[in-house]
Amino acid sequence: VAGDYSSIAGTWQNALGDTLVLSKQKLESGVVASYEITALTNSVEINENNYRAELQTTSNDKTFDFVLTQANHPIAQEVFADGFSDITDSSRDRIIISSFPISTETYKDSVLYKVAVAE
Repeated sequence: VAGDYSSIAGTWQNALGDTLVLSKQKLESGVVASYEITALTNSVEINENNYRAELQTTSNDKTFDFVLTQANHPIAQEVFADGFSDITDSSRDRIIISSFPISTETYKDSVLYKVAVAE
């Protein structure tokens, strides 16, 4: 994922109306919880199917945790508090934007799924 977004390029959206638009090279735009997203930084591989990064916003004191999980694989257990686990649609690629560890099942509304492929 670091610098090459070709596999995830497109428009992503969740049930709350948050969106991220990724080209093959970079984050183009995004809005999460009314914050304008300006950058996707510090990308690291959690395991071969999960990638973690940080979303920067126009507000210097607000960032979001970001985890991309490939379809047909569970979200890495380390992002959940004890007693919580992946309840998302695992048949699809998905992005969780949250504060970790996740300790509520309402997080599933904040999971983004690709709604349009980049051209």
